[in-house]
Amino acid sequence: MAEYKTKERRKISPLMERFRDTVFLIMGSLITAVAFAVFLAPNNIVPGGLSGISLILSKITSLNTGVWMLVLNIPLFILSFWKLGFWFTARSLISTFILSMVIDYVPFPAVNIDKIAAALIGGAMFGTGLGFVFRTNTSTGGTDLVAKIIHVHFPALRTTALLLIVDFIVVAISGFMFNISAAIYALISIFLSFKAVDTVLDGINISRNVYIITSSPEEIKRQIYVQIGRGVTEFHGVGGFTGEERIILMCTVEKFSVAKLKQIVHATDKNAFMLITPVAEVVGSGFKGFNDEF
Repeated sequence: MAEYKTKERRKISPLMERFRDTVFLIMGSLITAVAFAVFLAPNNIVPGGLSGISLILSKITSLNTGVWMLVLNIPLFILSFWKLGFWFTARSLISTFILSMVIDYVPFPAVNIDKIAAALIGGAMFGTGLGFVFRTNTSTGGTDLVAKIIHVHFPALRTTALLLIVDFIVVAISGFMFNISAAIYALISIFLSFKAVDTVLDGINISRNVYIITSSPEEIKRQIYVQIGRGVTEFHGVGGFTGEERIILMCTVEKFSVAKLKQIVHATDKNAFMLITPVAEVVGSGFKGFNDEF
């Protein structure tokens, strides 16, 4: 089994990495706050989690939503400092503080749109902001912080189920507080938020794993390396019907490189057979590093 060397991913300096993470942290917190203050809260659309609980409490008390966010997060930050350390807790506290202050003290103009549009836009923006914060290995506090603590001590436990249960309870409460329509809009918002988080964390261009059965493996390998810059792994296979030995090439490429790869294979061997499958995540040489978040 032979391998062709692939391009190494360019690494960034620790200083640039900190600068990038700081930009992502601030930008993500601001996007989340704008989504909450402009689209969700004015329409009584509860985003779930501690922010949703804070919104509900602000409706039945004299305290603002941002104040409730800070108050409810105090015991969680104490636990985080104990379990996750100073720097993670400090970054998460900064994110929560930005979120709370923007929600309570920035005078956003009223946006006159229907509730379904508010749920769609607000949910997508809310999840996008959270995704940027999560990329810095930080939390905005609340149930996300609880999930992080649980995951550190119980890596095999699926914290997603816990988050969904909490979100469902919060949405159910919002249904009683406001109306059933508000709960339905909240579910739409939460679904889009989860999808947006996944998109930001995993990227839009999901990679593809390509298997190529060809009678011209050397030329195809060379063209892939020259034109796409990706490595190729070679397997030896045997046809189940003919019994003939064939070379099988395996190559992992970004989604946008698939068309170019098809051109290369077709131009080299019109009788080649290609099998293309989606890959959720690729970690390693030439792609995302094992410790990289972006």
